[in-house]
Amino acid sequence: MRRAERVAMFLGAGASKAFSAPITSEILPIIIKRARQNALFGPEENKRARTQRKMLMDLLGNLMPGIELIDQRHILITEVLSLIDYMLLSAFVPAPKIKAERLHKCRMLLERAILEVLTGILDRTDDNATPPELARLAQWMYEVGNVRGFSLISTNYDEIIESELYKHFIRKGQLLDNNGGLNEKRPFDRVNYSVNFGISWRDCPTGKIFNPPRDYRHSVLKLHGSVDWVKCDLCGWIVCNDDYFFQKRPYHLTSYEKANRHNTCDCGHWPLRPVMIAPSFVRDIRDTNILSVWKSAFEELRTSDRWFIIGYSLPNDDYAIRSLIIRALKSRKKVPQIVVYQWGNSPETKARYRAFFGSSCEYQTSGMQGFIKRVVDKDLGAKAVLKAR
Repeated sequence: MRRAERVAMFLGAGASKAFSAPITSEILPIIIKRARQNALFGPEENKRARTQRKMLMDLLGNLMPGIELIDQRHILITEVLSLIDYMLLSAFVPAPKIKAERLHKCRMLLERAILEVLTGILDRTDDNATPPELARLAQWMYEVGNVRGFSLISTNYDEIIESELYKHFIRKGQLLDNNGGLNEKRPFDRVNYSVNFGISWRDCPTGKIFNPPRDYRHSVLKLHGSVDWVKCDLCGWIVCNDDYFFQKRPYHLTSYEKANRHNTCDCGHWPLRPVMIAPSFVRDIRDTNILSVWKSAFEELRTSDRWFIIGYSLPNDDYAIRSLIIRALKSRKKVPQIVVYQWGNSPETKARYRAFFGSSCEYQTSGMQGFIKRVVDKDLGAKAVLKAR
C-alpha cells in the first residue's frame, strides 16, 4: 500500500471572505465608516478613543486630501500603509505639523484598526453560529491530518477557519497532564500538544514555554501573524493566552489596557503588542518568530504531495510568497498535485498562475465554496479521506 499523501492548504483573503471576512479592498472603507460612527478604538465617550480616531482621520486627510470625495473601495489599505512605511523608511513626514513620532503612532493605530475589523466576525464560542460549510471543512482538515498529515498555511490574520479545526482537538476527550493526571482546567492544551504552529511560544499568565510537538500531524502556519498573538519587546517571545479562545473578546485588546497579568510577560515587560506583518509594499519580514513560521511553511510545501491554493490571487508585488513557493517547488524531486480555487473568472489571476506554475496546476473558478463541494464533501461522503492512496 502506498503511503498516505500529505496535504497542504494555502489560504489567502478570499478563503476567509467565504465566511464573511472582508477582503483587502473592503478594509479601509470599514475603518473610515467606524471612525465616523465613533465606533473605532472604543466607545464615543472614551476620551482616548476620540483622540485616536481624530489622529488617524487627520492623517488620512493629509495623505489623501480627496479621500472623502470618492468611493473608498478604490483605495486599498495596502496603498495607505505603503505610503506611510515609505515615509518612515525615508525619514519624511506628509505635512508641516506632523512629526515623525506622530506618523509612527498613526501607523500603529492603523494596524490596530485592521485587527478590529478582522475580529469578532464569527462568534467561535457559539457552535450554532458556525456555517455548516465551515464545520465540514474543519472536520475534513482534522481527519486528513490524522490519516495523511495536513498543513494549513495562511496569509490571513483572522482565525475563522483554524478555530473550527481546534474545536475537534478540544472535543476529543480528556487530557493527561505531565504527571499522568487529568487537567481539565486547560482544555486548549489538547491543541498545544498536537498542532505545529511553526514557533515556540510563551503561555500567559503561567509563563510555560510550548514547542512544536515532536510527532505532529497537523500544522497551522500564520505567515503574517494572528489576531491571537502578542509579542514581548524585551524577551522577544510570542505570547498567547488560550483562555481567550473561549471568550468573545480577542486577546490582542489586552495590549491597550493598563498593566495586568494578562498583558504582562513572564519576564516582567509591559505592554505586549499585537503581531501582524501589515499588508504593505514596503514590507520587511525580520521578526525571528515570523521567520520561523516561514521556514516551517517552506518545509510543509516541500514535502506535501497535494497543494490546494484557495482565495489567493498571487499578486505581482507579493515577492516573498512567490519566493517561498518557487523555492519549495524547485527543492523537491516530483511536482505536487496543485489545484487553485479562486472565486470568479479573472483572466489576470489565471494568467499569473499559468505563468508561475505552467501546466502543472489545475485552475478552478468556484472559490472556497467550490473546494468544499468538490473536495471536502466528496471525501467526507465517501470516507475516502480515511484511506491511504
